[in-house]
Amino acid sequence: MTMWKPDLTRYGGHPAEALAEAIADAIGSGALLPGMRMPTHRELAYELGLAVATVSKAYSIVARRNLVSGEVGRGTFVASGPRLPALIDPESEASSSVDLRICMPPAVGQDVVLAGAIEDVVRAGGARAMLRYPMPGGSPQQRSAAAAWMERIYPQANASEILLTSGAHQAIAVALASVVGPGGTLICDPLTYAGTAQLANVMGIHLRAAAIDDDGMIPEALDEALTRHAARAVFLVPTFQNPMAFTISQRRREQLAAVAAKRDVMIIEDAVYADVLDSPPQAITQLEPERTILVSSLSKAVCAGLRVGFMRVPRALIAQAENHLQSMVLANPPLMAEVAANLIMSGRADDLRHKVAAEVEARYRVAKQALGNIHFNGSAQCPHLWVPLPDQNRMADVSSALARQGYWVAVGRDFAVARELVPSGIRIALGSTAHRHKIADLCQALRHVMTTPTPAMSGVV
Repeated sequence: MTMWKPDLTRYGGHPAEALAEAIADAIGSGALLPGMRMPTHRELAYELGLAVATVSKAYSIVARRNLVSGEVGRGTFVASGPRLPALIDPESEASSSVDLRICMPPAVGQDVVLAGAIEDVVRAGGARAMLRYPMPGGSPQQRSAAAAWMERIYPQANASEILLTSGAHQAIAVALASVVGPGGTLICDPLTYAGTAQLANVMGIHLRAAAIDDDGMIPEALDEALTRHAARAVFLVPTFQNPMAFTISQRRREQLAAVAAKRDVMIIEDAVYADVLDSPPQAITQLEPERTILVSSLSKAVCAGLRVGFMRVPRALIAQAENHLQSMVLANPPLMAEVAANLIMSGRADDLRHKVAAEVEARYRVAKQALGNIHFNGSAQCPHLWVPLPDQNRMADVSSALARQGYWVAVGRDFAVARELVPSGIRIALGSTAHRHKIADLCQALRHVMTTPTPAMSGVV
């Protein structure tokens, strides 16, 4: 066979994982066809300048994924049987439907890296942790890993103030239970993370919106809302706000923190989108550490299905938050917590984060070109775009026109806190498709809908 020689400089992480990812990509693209004989371990090691053991480990990783199979005496072959595409990529390339409603990191080989991390955890005896109930909020080692992950957002992160949860959604639930509680009121943006609204509804918490401008929540509006509603806390997504994609300026963060301090209320700071950045803006937590709960996770920067969240809680509230967490779930699944810690401490999480960021930037450029002169909010690092629309009727018309063509987007009302304060627009999630060209297809369809005059209604006499 012709020697297949991948370019491993495109991939990060351990060389074995990089090679496994390259093999998976080559099979997915058709560069390696079903039934094709792979190079021997020694041949490929020689061609790539790797140890034979490294190539053997890479082959083991892709064999566990059923991408290749070994035959004694004959070698290793690209699998010719079904490879369960629904579990690897649920979106068919041939499908004409394009669904960009869910915010998640684009696929950049997370499955291969996760397989390696799970193997490491099991080999190190991590599976023994599943024989007993784990520690609520994570083990000391897991909390230390979480502190290392959160350092970019909050450099003062201390393992003793951190709890692990089953995703950022659960961290927000624990925060709401700890600082608001049933019957209490929470202030947030007019459009906010839909999960927070759902949790508030289930927990008997009243949501009230404070007005925003292009720089986020207006300090005077927050002050007025806190007073009028006797609210106990404010929920903010300061970096790459969901769904409207703005990032609050440093001065505005300082002003909002000052209002919270003056009114003696708590802040719940959702920083899951700041996780994607090498140098994120200063967290509000740094301004008011004793009155802010900081929420982070791996779900937006690494892998959506790795349901591990982190919350940094002021020391005065840590015991209360831990009790709420234990009452909700007893403890987060130990295997996922160990895998998350392995990814962070081995550097694999950062490798994936950089790959995700690069792919998001590439998709941003695709979307920007396809949208042409259509105005939108977002940046090359933000994993979603917000396209403002003039009113609710136009929002309904545009989303309906797209849906009729098989294009699905989230709209303002999906995130609305109050009917009278619903900024009109649509959100485009850049990571929820496996194929960049589908982002271009949807954005071109959106541009056509928005630039085509609406037919006038003819009168009936």
